[in-house]
Parts: sequence; structure tokens; C-alpha cells
Amino acid sequence: MENQPINPDKIDNNTILFHSKSKEYEWLSNFYIYPFKLDEHEWLTVEHYFQAQKFEDPRYRELIRNAGTPQLAKKMGRSREHKILTDWDSHRVTVMRTAIAKKFKIPFLEQKLLETHPKILVEYSRFDYFWGCGSSKNGKNVLGQLIMDVREKLISHSNFA
Repeated sequence: MENQPINPDKIDNNTILFHSKSKEYEWLSNFYIYPFKLDEHEWLTVEHYFQAQKFEDPRYRELIRNAGTPQLAKKMGRSREHKILTDWDSHRVTVMRTAIAKKFKIPFLEQKLLETHPKILVEYSRFDYFWGCGSSKNGKNVLGQLIMDVREKLISHSNFA
């Protein structure tokens, strides 16, 4: 993963800007509801999994896992009333990579992801310059990079051309 900021001048027809409310590409979002199994539990969304992994308390992680919506899971993940793992920042990308890889093993989503090749995937989050591109479109786009990394691994292990 390059982890370089997006160059706003390079966003063109070869780029897919996605977010949770983009109709055509909402399935790329962490808020897209398509349950998957990971760590012996079923997760409603990637957002549920990611937010739950921040916390030491297994009971609170379970509450997040059972949150009714990804928006609620995200809100619960922002709580500072519960102890966050001390090394969370150092492994949050690995946690996200694991969840993204699992999500795109679902055949329906795997096929949709392969069909985006060779376009550049950019999470258009106006306020997030780490996971997304931010409003100025020059953020790091780590989520988009991770999804493209998963796509490349899928391509290298399939007959997709």
C-alpha cells in the first residue's frame, strides 16, 4: 500500500469516488450492510468489526457487534467511556485490512470489486483525510488503497483479466 495523498488533479474518469450514500458504489463503503463471519462472529458491516476491535472490554465489543446500524457502531466506537487498546493506532490499518479482505471474499462483492478494475478507488469522505480523501481530495485514502490491494490479490489469484 502506497499510503500517499491523493492528487486532486488526477481524479478523472478512471477514478471511482465512493461513500456510504453513493448509490452505484455504496457497496464499497464500510457502512454497506452485507454480513460476514470473522473471528467466530457474524458482523453486520466492516464498520461494526472495525469499531469493536478498538476496545479492551469484550462486553463492549459485543455491544458494538450487535449495534443495529453502522452509524450506531461508529458512534459507539467514538466513546471514550471505555478503554481503548493502548496500541490501537499502530494496528488499526491491519484490522481494517483483515475486515476488508473478508468482506470481499463474499462472491457477490468479489465479482463487483473485480469489475472496478483498473479504476482508482477513492473514499470520498469530506472530513476524513486518513481513510478518505477529505473535502480537498488530497487525503491519504487509506481505505481506497486497502480495497485496491485486495482487488489486486484477487486478480493475481484468479483468471480475471
